[in-house]
Amino acid sequence: MLSKLQKGLGAPLTALHTNRYYSALPIRYGAYAAKYSFAPLDAEAAPGPVDADLGGALAKLLETRTLRWELQMQFFTDEQATPLEDSTRDWTGPWTPVARLTLPQQSVNSEEGKKLAAWAEPLSFDPWHAQEEFRPLGAMMRARNAAYRVSTIARKAAPEPATLP
Repeated sequence: MLSKLQKGLGAPLTALHTNRYYSALPIRYGAYAAKYSFAPLDAEAAPGPVDADLGGALAKLLETRTLRWELQMQFFTDEQATPLEDSTRDWTGPWTPVARLTLPQQSVNSEEGKKLAAWAEPLSFDPWHAQEEFRPLGAMMRARNAAYRVSTIARKAAPEPATLP
């Protein structure tokens, strides 16, 4: 695990839209257990060095084009290949595409963009705010649940919204 961390710390910055994003731990996926990943479908990077303001660079890019990721699931098969309780081991097995996430071309600096940003900023991420059939699995995720509660209180995060603005 330390070698993975060391390798990651030395990695160069990459544009947000070119990265593949993974869940660290499994979740329920209906009657199954799975990990999920968002794989970029529009991953070509801009030439030259990556802007250290990754969010600003993504906002500029969204002003010129739509960005897409494919949601993929990696399903539990057995404790050897896909251990539910050992977060230090990578799962083996194929990734199955199940959906697409599309960020349409837009200006985050428009009035609508600013309104959405003001609405979203006080929110907090919590994988436990999910329907029962998509809740986190395993002892590590149960332990993280307590950390999410403390973080939400410390940030004075807004309650979960019922609707978009």
